[in-house]
Amino acid sequence: MANLDGKASEEEAEHKLKLHVRRTSNVKYNIKFESDDGGKHIALYVEVEDPLAPLPAADREAWVVHTWMGWRLIVLKAPRGYIKAFHKREEGF
Repeated sequence: MANLDGKASEEEAEHKLKLHVRRTSNVKYNIKFESDDGGKHIALYVEVEDPLAPLPAADREAWVVHTWMGWRLIVLKAPRGYIKAFHKREEGF
């Protein structure tokens, strides 16, 4: 169910983003709701070989969007092992 501000619920947005990432790529990832000066947003952490290199074109086209179901979406590239070490997850979500 959508909120009055046009955003999907956190649970619905997270669930559908998980399905989308799994369908479009084979990467370790984690989804968190965070906030910054722009307000609350979805942070999609993806592990890549070289965080300084651009995302592969297919991944860039699949997930680099400004909003996801009404939420601001930020994609953060992380080095291999980051999710296990800092998010305490083995892989995926």
